[in-house]
Amino acid sequence: MTDTHTENSACPTCGAFRSAGRASVADLETLHGLIAEVLLEEMERQHAETGRRSTRLASAVIAFLKLNGITSPAPSQRAVDALIAQMPDMDSLEALEVDRE
Repeated sequence: MTDTHTENSACPTCGAFRSAGRASVADLETLHGLIAEVLLEEMERQHAETGRRSTRLASAVIAFLKLNGITSPAPSQRAVDALIAQMPDMDSLEALEVDRE
């Protein structure tokens, strides 16, 4: 297969632009978004077909998230947040105090 991508011109097949220098920020953002979409689509496809996801795909997703600095709260913080969500609000507590008097 012949490479139709030449420097400083748009590819007649796919429209990609190849410059002699570095990729632009916009190009990198587009590529980043496409990679995320491909990973997500593959995860959804695997789950729909098999009810599972491969460990290889999971590793790729984890590496992508780690490379992009995407983290989740520590498990202990999630537990604290869940506990806070179960707590009554101050208005409810004040209503209980009034009822007790």
